Amino acid sequence: MAMTAPMSSPVGSPVGSPVSLATHRRAVPSRTEGGNYRSIPVPGLTRQIRVKLASERDEYEQAFRLVSDRYKSRGYEAADAGEYRFTPHHALPGTVTFVAKEGDQVVATLSLVPDNDTLGLPMESIYGEEIERLRDEGRTLAEVTCLAEEGLNPREFLRVFSALMRLMSQYHVRRGGDTWVITVNPRHRGYYSKVLGFEPLGPCRSYSTVGDHPAEALYLDVEDLRERAPAKYREFFAEPLPWPVLTPDSRPADHAHYFGSQSTQADYETIIGVLAAGSQPVPSLRLADTGPGGDDEAGEATGPCGSWHSKRCSPIGAAC
Repeated sequence: MAMTAPMSSPVGSPVGSPVSLATHRRAVPSRTEGGNYRSIPVPGLTRQIRVKLASERDEYEQAFRLVSDRYKSRGYEAADAGEYRFTPHHALPGTVTFVAKEGDQVVATLSLVPDNDTLGLPMESIYGEEIERLRDEGRTLAEVTCLAEEGLNPREFLRVFSALMRLMSQYHVRRGGDTWVITVNPRHRGYYSKVLGFEPLGPCRSYSTVGDHPAEALYLDVEDLRERAPAKYREFFAEPLPWPVLTPDSRPADHAHYFGSQSTQADYETIIGVLAAGSQPVPSLRLADTGPGGDDEAGEATGPCGSWHSKRCSPIGAAC
């Protein structure tokens, strides 16, 4: 029986060692098609869909609205909530959003939040001890979240999801990352463990940021991916992506203000605090100091540390 990936969930080597990816900064742009050097095509589809880092306001709007719509349809947030699912974690300079587009239409998205000293990771609101244990092991973490799609059949979704994961994985590893964490609805655990090699991190718990629905914590590092899911490891890392594809554009100065004011989740005062902390050489906020306030979505796209400093991430490439 074919394994089917979750079409929307809160998050939720033989060749090409990821450690060597940083040496491919000068990768040939012609590896992308049609002269579009900032995106890559999704293979194996009859229609043309490309994946990329979100960079334009319209892409962010579509991505945040898509997640909001999907969460509302599944009861993860109130039907009368705001237009965009944008949390304080979205405002972090290192958070990035990945989108899949058919023409100008965003058809799928996921986000990545790197570990940081400003807010920590979204899932720490219910899995704080588990995340701290991974940190104590010396891991460089990022949380994958805000997975949503629209208008894709199951076969198309599997292809698009894999392309997004490939882009996200290389993005995190090239910035020194080695481990991904997610929260998923228990019914999706099988896919993530059997197909991608994720391992259990924490037991099933009620997650207030998704309407008190159940969530389970999973984690995956590069070595686990290689050993437990070698086919996916080759798919994600065999061919290094061109550096322009993995380089986020600067976000508009009003990015957080714009989306925070129309958000389903954001505490506007907290967002202002995040922006203030991000403008300082040493972040002054920490999730453990401010109390639980993360949500399972990790913000708009998620990614590396960007232009600010964290004790766990290097400031490689401005993301804001």
